[in-house]
Amino acid sequence: MKLTQTNIGVVGTGKMATALVQGFIKSKAIPPEGVFAYDIHSQSLETFCQSTGCHRCSSHSDLCQKVERVLFAVKPADLPDAIQSCGELLNGKLAISIAAGVPLPKLRALTTPTTRWIRVMPNTPTLVGCGASVFCADTSVTTEEKNWIHQLLSTVGISLELAEKYFDIVTALSGSGPAYVFTFIEAMADAGVMGGLTRSQANLLAAQTVLGAAKMVLETNRHPYSLREEVTSPGGTTIAGLLALAQSGFSAAVHSAVAAAAKRSKEITME
Repeated sequence: MKLTQTNIGVVGTGKMATALVQGFIKSKAIPPEGVFAYDIHSQSLETFCQSTGCHRCSSHSDLCQKVERVLFAVKPADLPDAIQSCGELLNGKLAISIAAGVPLPKLRALTTPTTRWIRVMPNTPTLVGCGASVFCADTSVTTEEKNWIHQLLSTVGISLELAEKYFDIVTALSGSGPAYVFTFIEAMADAGVMGGLTRSQANLLAAQTVLGAAKMVLETNRHPYSLREEVTSPGGTTIAGLLALAQSGFSAAVHSAVAAAAKRSKEITME
């Protein structure tokens, strides 16, 4: 789906920016020639432009002069300097930040009132069109602009607009969540290798099992408990495995992981 507004500037060309932009291009939401990029690290910028086919800009100001919508994909600590380098060229533009822990009031304080801000929390599966992105918008952002970001993020997965007060738990759940799932897949595959499978066989079966289970939850709209019960026969293999997970504190460990990540997100916001 090609969007009506296709030009966008990208400040910061790291892994998350690469995942997003490659996803936008792969889904045909934005053509490579519609993306203008800049990074203070020339090698990162060169790698990004080679992998995406996007335009390389010579500076923050060069980028801002070419676009009306700017995506800031830099680390939270580097965001103030990046915004300051854009200066007054951000006036009247739509600015999007994916920096964790930087709320809208802080973003507004870094620019003049004429800059309209959207905050986004994406995750890396956007690269394969299965991302989960949440956004919130400043009151000055127009309905058309909110529809635009929602449609853009929807081309690489799902997109939800939520109040900013939920961003710490969103960061912990969907933002950090892929790392938890990768760890689970790795553990499942390790068990398969221990049982005699090759590494490639075990990785394939574990990853496909997670993918299939997730699709069942999404496409049937049923509670995970209900789906789990259908697999759990009395006295069977599944209940034996589930009891082992419970005895090892599996659910408690997952809850603790999400809570710890949310706590860290709050700490970053206050720093």
